[in-house]
Amino acid sequence: MNCISLNNGKHFYCGDHNLIVNKELIEPLFELGKWKKKEIKKVNISETTLADKVKSLNHLSFEVTQDCPLNCTYCVYGGSYDFHRTPSRKKMALSTGIKGLDYLMGVIGDREKNRLVALSFYGGEPMANFQLIREIVLYSKKYTKDWEIKYFMTTNLTILTDEMIDFLIENKFKMTISLDGPKEIHDKQRVFHNGLGSHDIVMKNLERIKNANEMFYLEKISFNCVFSRDKSLIDVYEFYAKNELVRENNVRLSSVDPRDSHYYEDIIVDSKRLKEEHSKVLERICQKTAASDKLLPIDQCMLSRFHLVEELLSLRHLTNLAGSCLFDGKLYLDVDGNFHVCEKINNRFSYGNVNEGFEFNKMGKMVKDFTAIIDEKCSDCIFNRLCARCFICFAKEGVFKFDEEFCLERKKTMKANLENYVMLKSRGVF
Repeated sequence: MNCISLNNGKHFYCGDHNLIVNKELIEPLFELGKWKKKEIKKVNISETTLADKVKSLNHLSFEVTQDCPLNCTYCVYGGSYDFHRTPSRKKMALSTGIKGLDYLMGVIGDREKNRLVALSFYGGEPMANFQLIREIVLYSKKYTKDWEIKYFMTTNLTILTDEMIDFLIENKFKMTISLDGPKEIHDKQRVFHNGLGSHDIVMKNLERIKNANEMFYLEKISFNCVFSRDKSLIDVYEFYAKNELVRENNVRLSSVDPRDSHYYEDIIVDSKRLKEEHSKVLERICQKTAASDKLLPIDQCMLSRFHLVEELLSLRHLTNLAGSCLFDGKLYLDVDGNFHVCEKINNRFSYGNVNEGFEFNKMGKMVKDFTAIIDEKCSDCIFNRLCARCFICFAKEGVFKFDEEFCLERKKTMKANLENYVMLKSRGVF
């Protein structure tokens, strides 16, 4: 039986059966040895299958521009990532955006169920090409008789006019604002090209939106906080727990991606301090739970990875596609009109364009190459059922390649997540 000790042997995670058991049960399980191992199903994908799968697409994301007023230290497009594009002033043409939308609606047009379509706007900084956003939204209204269309945007909020605010409110945009916590942290990371920090202007623009329509602000504004491991997690937590302008809004905490990056080469990370800070934050959440205090959005954010653990533990079957979306969720359209899986994968993996449509042979090759790595490298790993890997995890210079360093780091993280999940469950948080 494939098991690993958790919390100094108090519990064990059994990978073959995707279960956490108490130490008192592990010996009887070894003795019985009767449980049938849950096999991983291998997925065989044909071009016909993919042609059917893409009818489930429900999210088109536009790279409306590659231009940005900021020069964030960790930006994936800033030149420190080996396989991603570097900054440019390119902007999407309106004809490209319209062709992309029309093509998507043509692909899914005869779908009877799930009549919801999400359109999101991404950059660079999307507000730098606001006129295109306006025109695409207005054009999309032609489809609203038969479809429910919702609008989304990811923005650093450094460009904002009263006209923009009115338009966003009128069209009920759901907005994700990049805000890395308190001023002293945010302004070291999210800087303009002249080196000045952007925190003050972001907070001012948040106030403008809230003053314009408080209900819109509470319901439609959320935050993405990018965390660099040399910064203080406690300070970030305190900011989102105490600042009146952000404490009631949803927040997502994401880490600077170290894969294929030179970002951390000159940065000293105190792993012991980070672990202690994380434990302190989880302890505060446990204390709130014990006192029946309301958990804030930042608390729920800190618990989100453990909700994922709980969700993955409920799975009894797994395919070798793991966490890959398999072209049936989001469609990403770059400034040049090329289609990609999503905005996170580097631009070496386009599988079609607005003029010629999807290239299903390229889709099939992506699946084949990706699952070949999973079959060879991951099938016997104890964490196979908990590792929500996807295409971006192994995407290099136009090929998928197993990343040993990423794998080792992911294993450490998953073991720590399991141990903390057990602790949180014992304290009544789950």
